Amino acid sequence: MKKLFKLIGIIALVAIIGFSFATCSDGNDDTGGGGGGKGGTDSGGDPSLLTLSGNINISPSGTVAVNTQLTATYSGSETVSYQWKKDGSTNVGANSNKYTPITAGSYTVTVSAAGYNSKTSAVIDVDDPSLYTLSGNITINPNSGVTTYTELTATYSGSEAVSYHWEKDGNNVGTNTNKYTPTEAGSYTVTVSATGYNPKTSDSVTVALSNLSGDITISPNGTVKVNTQLTATYSGSETVTYQWKKYGNNIGTNTNKYTPTTPGSFTVTVSATGYNSKTSNIVTIDATQLIVNTLANGNISNSSDEQWFYFAATASTQNIHVIGGIDVQVYDSSGATVVVDETFLLGGTKRIFINVTNGQEYYIKVRPYGGPIIGENTYQLLLFTPLIENNWTNGNISNSSDEQWFFFTATAITQYIHVSFGTIGSLYVLVNDRNGAAVGEEARLSGNTGNTRRTYSYLIIGQECYIKVRPYGSNSGTYKIAFSTSTTAPN
Repeated sequence: MKKLFKLIGIIALVAIIGFSFATCSDGNDDTGGGGGGKGGTDSGGDPSLLTLSGNINISPSGTVAVNTQLTATYSGSETVSYQWKKDGSTNVGANSNKYTPITAGSYTVTVSAAGYNSKTSAVIDVDDPSLYTLSGNITINPNSGVTTYTELTATYSGSEAVSYHWEKDGNNVGTNTNKYTPTEAGSYTVTVSATGYNPKTSDSVTVALSNLSGDITISPNGTVKVNTQLTATYSGSETVTYQWKKYGNNIGTNTNKYTPTTPGSFTVTVSATGYNSKTSNIVTIDATQLIVNTLANGNISNSSDEQWFYFAATASTQNIHVIGGIDVQVYDSSGATVVVDETFLLGGTKRIFINVTNGQEYYIKVRPYGGPIIGENTYQLLLFTPLIENNWTNGNISNSSDEQWFFFTATAITQYIHVSFGTIGSLYVLVNDRNGAAVGEEARLSGNTGNTRRTYSYLIIGQECYIKVRPYGSNSGTYKIAFSTSTTAPN
């Protein structure tokens, strides 16, 4: 009977004010403040997924009556599906941007698309006109600058005995209590309910990830040798997991120790649920870069010594020439072996052909031949792409002490070496056999930009030869080089 009298009174009041119902404040206007409203959120979620470009909104907004059609509008360009929810836990409606609630509650809609993190709308409160309005407001404290593991407290200012219902990003979390401690970042609300009354939902409170309390370091640090065990130390109180990385790519397992078997830049990242991760400073595993067509000198100091070089492949087949008594192993960037224990005898020259992926990084490990050092302990490495007959190859002399080396296999008894001048004006050219002995005399060639000059050597067909190029005086700059059987330079 009391409800009937109240309903009659409301109808009479509406008739008097000409149905100026929009000015009444028994819906969203009664909710607590402090968190920036009941704004929609994205799921944060999987960092490997993309973020939807648009926002999702429901109209009409605020507080509406049951049997009012709700319309979801997504502003982005992606094709999305829709999932309506009531009170954060119950799926309602089909995959449609429209839904008509028939019972009171707090409603949201979530949009999803393959390959993207989902997004959820702001909360819409749906009231039943046959139910009473709760007399108080519902607020959450703290309501700004909140991070994970901070206890949230819901305060209801009315006299009714209410139950509490916490939501994160429109999904049900927590139990029937006025306190909740979030362990994940997101947008949190709390809804209070009482039998015979329409529920009320608080403004949202945004919770960010907390920062880990400690620092993460690696020892030894700085620049270290291959096969040195690295140890990560975390100084904070949280229980963390470890992820080692090489050049930013995941390697290793969940342990605070890692032993790199190839050179590179290494870090370790520590993570804990509900916290922002932290990454250590870089530790560099030392290696010397091999430059194409540039001779590299090495020196093995003792029987347990080893040296590392790296190069970026410039063709699908890479050639490495080695002079000296050493063992050589070649690895790709993942640490997989490409060449195993290739032995080079003292005083000899040997060439390795490697099938590689153009642009990928590779590593060369050099160690003493047969374990202990025998005789000389110096060696030389030369990385190159063989010259192709009648084809120009670019060269660049960077300073007065620089030199470059090129390799070719003789195709005629008289072989012509052509040079096309770029920014360098004068240089020396000398042909050597595979043992480093000069074939003929060193020739000095000079010219202006665009000029071509040539020299020649008498060779044996099939003979493997090197061309050594060095500057004349203080000259430096670019040029092109080619070999042919003709006195005419290639086009």
